[in-house]
Order: sequence, then C-alpha cells, then structure tokens
Amino acid sequence: MPKIKAGNIELYYESEGTGEPILFIAGLGLTHRAWDKQLAPLSKRFRCITFDNRDAGQSQSTPEAYSVGTMADDAAALLQVLRIPKANVIGFSMGGAISQELAINHPGIVNKLCLIATYSSGDPRGTANLTAWSAMRQLMQPEQYIRATLPWVYSYQDYKIPGLVEAAVNDYVNNPDHQPVEQYKRQVYATTTHFTEDRLNLIKAPTQLIFGSDDILTPMRFVKTLQAGIKNSSLTLVEGTGHGLLWARASEINTALMKFLSEAGNP
Repeated sequence: MPKIKAGNIELYYESEGTGEPILFIAGLGLTHRAWDKQLAPLSKRFRCITFDNRDAGQSQSTPEAYSVGTMADDAAALLQVLRIPKANVIGFSMGGAISQELAINHPGIVNKLCLIATYSSGDPRGTANLTAWSAMRQLMQPEQYIRATLPWVYSYQDYKIPGLVEAAVNDYVNNPDHQPVEQYKRQVYATTTHFTEDRLNLIKAPTQLIFGSDDILTPMRFVKTLQAGIKNSSLTLVEGTGHGLLWARASEINTALMKFLSEAGNP
C-alpha cells in the first residue's frame, strides 16, 4: 500500500479484508507488523487497517517533540483521508494511549474501542524504565538489547512457549524498518507524558480492556483506573501472560476481539 498524506504527516498504511473497518494502532517502537497475528482471522470479517505511527516504520519522522494526542490526530486524519467516517479502534500499549485520545478528542469516529495492555498515565517508574531502554539501544547491539528487554515483555509462562522468544529476537534483529534511537526517544517522550486519568469519563464508546495478569510494563493498577474511568467498559484478563500477549496468546486475543466486535450493543 502507498504512503498517504494525513494532516501534516505522511503515514504508511495497509488495508486487508472487507466489511466494517478496524483501525489498529501499534505501540512504542513498533510498526504495522505488530498486528500480523491478528490480521488473518479478523480480515475474514472486517476491513483491517494497520499503519506506522509517526517516527516508526515507513512513516515520516519529525524532528520536533510531539504528544500522544498528536498521534491520535494523525490516526483521525488517516481515517478521514481514507473516507472512513467511523471505525472500530484497537490499540496496544502506547497505541492504547493513542486510542484513548482518539476516543476523547474525536468521539464521532470511534465505534467500538479495544485497549490492550495499556495505561492511563506515565509515571516515574515507567519513565525511568523507558529512559534506560533508550540508553541501552545506543550502547548495545540489537540482539543484546532485545534479549535484555524481553523479560519485561514476556512472563515466566510465556518464556516456556517453544520458539516464542527466539522468534521475537529474530524479528527484531532482522527488522528492515529498525527505528533509529532519536525517533525512539521522541516516542518515549510522548509515551511517558501521556495522561488521560481525568478525562476517561469522556470515552463513551463501548470499550473492551484486554490485559495479561502478569504484565509488569502495564500492570493491574492501570486496569483499575481504566475500569473506574470508562463506565461502558468490560475486562478480559488473560491469565499467566505478560505485556506481549498479542504474540504469546494470539489465539485467545483474537477470540476475545472477534466476540467483542461481533456483539450488538454495549458490552
């Protein structure tokens, strides 16, 4: 698929399948390929749109700082250019933060909202962690870096899944769209300055929360905050998995997404 001018940024996107549209929003440092395990089943019923956020993948990089709200505006502009007046929105991690801002600031374009392993605000611990990862990316070789950080992404149970960790290492090392450190730092700034806790009540779309019970990057305190703030929300808790549940437990995630998106009315 081509790059497309969305607002003031050029975004790379892909579209697969037909039917009711879904916009997938990827997390920190990730590209549209983060959703590869979701596209095969969901594109049989829905039009699945994936894209690279600014400063990631094949989308345009920007030298100035920006916010999660800026990236939400990018997503809204992409839907407008694609002439999609309303879509289901699924966001993972930082993409879930972007999805929150999209539902708050552009409520008319969000049909159903699914927030996966995400958070409602940056905090000192998370900022310290991601700042350290930025430094590690400068000092380490790609394989060293990914092996050092994957224990934050996958749980004890996830590490016992044959081939899972090595596949993640291989994908990272051989990624043709590896994100430069400066672009990663700008996304980290946007991620760590995110705050919607005082505006979650403005999210009116039916919302599904999907979290891993053993997630240490976006732990259960965020589940409680999101559930309390978003009145029209339901929770799917996947036991024994961590932040990388999209890949470690793809079948369960896809089943939960299909059920939620296929339901009539509110959850």
